[in-house]
Amino acid sequence: ESNIKIIFSDVDSTLLMPHQERIDRRIFDLIRRLKEKGICFCVASGRSYQELLALFGEVKDDIYFMPLDGNLLIYKEKILFGNPLKREHVCRSINMMPDSNVLLYAKDKTYFRWQDDTYQENLITPHHKNIVPIKKLDDVMEGVYKVTYFKESSGKFEFFKNYVKNNRI
Repeated sequence: ESNIKIIFSDVDSTLLMPHQERIDRRIFDLIRRLKEKGICFCVASGRSYQELLALFGEVKDDIYFMPLDGNLLIYKEKILFGNPLKREHVCRSINMMPDSNVLLYAKDKTYFRWQDDTYQENLITPHHKNIVPIKKLDDVMEGVYKVTYFKESSGKFEFFKNYVKNNRI
């Protein structure tokens, strides 16, 4: 019997190569064999929970999910651990970048505020599930676990990165 109790794996460029759209079925077979041996499998990723469910739906009840850069741990749809960002930090950071496109990741939804239609058409539609448009943070009633900004050409982006670093957000 193995001393191994759990295996963690990233998704991108580990289980899913850049040219692939689906996880290889052999990975699902391996996950089932691990479970039979009493070894848990956890997929850890910066991706959203909904994206991971779309990729691992076939074995969703057999694995742990650690989406959004480790800010959530989910098993059989239940949050075992959650570390939502402080709402005041999210509000402050959004207010510092009023012209930026913003993604706010909750457990089951990704909220967005777009200033530029190009991002919405080319980036979000094909890669994210359960997208909800918002005008302000008050439109988001659940915990936010990850925030992504799109406007790197602005000096505010550098200011925001320093703000996050200095406030340990």
